[in-house]
Amino acid sequence: MLSTKNGKVNFKTEKMAQVSLSNNGDTFKSIASNGKVSIATDQPGGEGLAPMELVLSGLAFCKVATMRHVAKQKGFDVTNIKADLSSEESEDGANKHTNVKVEVTFEGDVTEDQKQTLVKQGDNCHVHQVLSGEIDIQDIELV
Repeated sequence: MLSTKNGKVNFKTEKMAQVSLSNNGDTFKSIASNGKVSIATDQPGGEGLAPMELVLSGLAFCKVATMRHVAKQKGFDVTNIKADLSSEESEDGANKHTNVKVEVTFEGDVTEDQKQTLVKQGDNCHVHQVLSGEIDIQDIELV
């Protein structure tokens, strides 16, 4: 969140999300929880969502929820929105690049212009903005 004071832009820090993860076995399968809902997580090919699948799920939901909100606001006749996301990683020396492919399917009486409006608004969702921006991951704090 931004605020201005004396003509300067100040960033306001807000706690947006908190997750706890517990792994108490000799496998990688773990339980992630926000205190209300728990899901199984695991390494790729395991018995739960893999780390990148969790990231893609968060991005997909954020985009679809934003598009659904805009569709309702504008009175678009959208009966279903489906998002399929996939990622590919490449490395060029020390540089690592991740490409995320997003395919969106709309059901209902939706024009091409309405679809384009919704897709554009989906790119404004919070998770998309976070993943596209600068992320600082703090050092691990031992407790």
